[in-house]
Amino acid sequence: MKPIVDMKRCFASKDVCMAIKSCPFKAVTYIEVKEPILDKNLKCNCNDREALGLTPMSEKGYGGGCDCAGGCGSDSGNDLYACGGTPYGRIIIDYDKCTGCGLCAKECCGSCIDMVDEKYIPKASAGARLLEEYFPAFVKKLDEIDELYAGKKKIDEKTYQFICLALSIKGRSKPCVLKHFKGAIDAGATVEELTYILALTMREAAGADDCWTHDVLSDWKKLLDGKIDCCPGGKC
Repeated sequence: MKPIVDMKRCFASKDVCMAIKSCPFKAVTYIEVKEPILDKNLKCNCNDREALGLTPMSEKGYGGGCDCAGGCGSDSGNDLYACGGTPYGRIIIDYDKCTGCGLCAKECCGSCIDMVDEKYIPKASAGARLLEEYFPAFVKKLDEIDELYAGKKKIDEKTYQFICLALSIKGRSKPCVLKHFKGAIDAGATVEELTYILALTMREAAGADDCWTHDVLSDWKKLLDGKIDCCPGGKC
């Protein structure tokens, strides 16, 4: 099990955050973003939490009148300022240092950290970690793009998950394949349908490689005769 931070709820203070202070391995660090969280009526994302096997916010002690898609009846915004945090503050987890002890989740005063199965934790590259730490504004823009996709979606959820699954397979992204496979099931897809999508993705990907390669090597005899320069300008 490893910790995962709900960035839409995280409202950290560098000097106050108990998650940072409690980690004996210095795996929890503080960052600041340019755009603050100011909306105290943030939706609690119960559907997202349940997809990860997490407890809905309504069962974590939040009461009120949330209108989230999960219909949990909670108001997850009431406690955003409770720990004395700043709307510009966030925390990130360095999974190379994290041992999964769970202290940060236990001590987080905003209930923004949960322990989940490691298969749900993206295997961030060193480059991704650098972006999170030193260029958080860029990471935030990526999150905004995700929100834009969700708000402008013109296809049904199952079709959306099928497309994302196919692209994830082609991109060889294990976390995304797992995410969208589960997302498709949650959207009503059957294993038989997903098997078809898997086969279709493999066939079309192979077909594209096949067509491209044959086009490139269409004049292979001229290449062997020295009539085609494989590296124009001698830049190879």
